[in-house]
Amino acid sequence: MIRIYLENIESDNEIEIFDDQFHYLKNVLRVKQNDFIIIFNETIELECKIIIIQKKYCLAKVVNNKNRIEMLPNINLLQCIIKGDKMNEVCNNAVQFGVKEITPIISQNCYVKDVNFNRMDNAMHAALQQSGGMVKTKINNTINISEIKNIVTQNDLLIYGDLSNEEMGVNEVLEYTKINDIQKIFVLIGPEGGLTNTETNNLQSISNYFGIKIGSRILRAENAATAMLVMANLIIKKIF
Repeated sequence: MIRIYLENIESDNEIEIFDDQFHYLKNVLRVKQNDFIIIFNETIELECKIIIIQKKYCLAKVVNNKNRIEMLPNINLLQCIIKGDKMNEVCNNAVQFGVKEITPIISQNCYVKDVNFNRMDNAMHAALQQSGGMVKTKINNTINISEIKNIVTQNDLLIYGDLSNEEMGVNEVLEYTKINDIQKIFVLIGPEGGLTNTETNNLQSISNYFGIKIGSRILRAENAATAMLVMANLIIKKIF
């Protein structure tokens, strides 16, 4: 069923849909009167029936409150900034994996030093509607890679993809970590130009920082993010 995210849902009886979401419903999805859709946000998910379609808005009548609550795993993706479309792809995939937060990272080999937060937000909205999720992934402000040590606490786990590591996997990470109760998992993805030796050495000073072997070949940044998010979710499942 078609799913539409609305930031503010002011009624549990009838809901008016305007602007971009209305355009998406009417002109892209070709929704007709009497069609059923899902309208949702972080706190509510409603099954609705389209009862009126006008030139600039449509009206949906609520037929069922699905009474669903979603809790995201405490995963923060630290994504070194990559070119626009690839960054949007990373955001899309992060939402599908249920990432709680994304923090754009500036490193020396980033080809671009800024991100389009509106485009990232749009990509995540589309992924949220497609994936069946409810809770939006939070986009944090951009930070420099040197600042990562300021946000990772002693109760957090920081993982990254490491081609040089022949042994370390999910089980080994959990075996060697000194954390009894992991609060948050940070997943670091380097830029297309890779991390510098200085950046790597600085990161290795962080406690509970582990490289995980994800293959023998170098992955593109957006594919590395997907692979590492699989690993993070496996760790979450083993912990909880």
